[in-house]
Amino acid sequence: EVLKVLQQHGVKLINPAVNEEFTPGRHEALMLRAAEGVSPNCIVEVFQPGYALAMPNAEDRVIRAAKVVVAPSE
Repeated sequence: EVLKVLQQHGVKLINPAVNEEFTPGRHEALMLRAAEGVSPNCIVEVFQPGYALAMPNAEDRVIRAAKVVVAPSE
């Protein structure tokens, strides 16, 4: 229920998919871990989703970054 109310006020869930490119600011890397089938500098696992506030005529503002595990660069 709380998430529905927040969504009505412009709050969006940041829940990145596995193998999505890591974006500093939107994602917070907690650790590096290699994983089969995951490209370098991409997300391996999501520990905790984040939240962003939709801003009119501008880019979304991150309230809390998603906490993720990232595949190391080669």
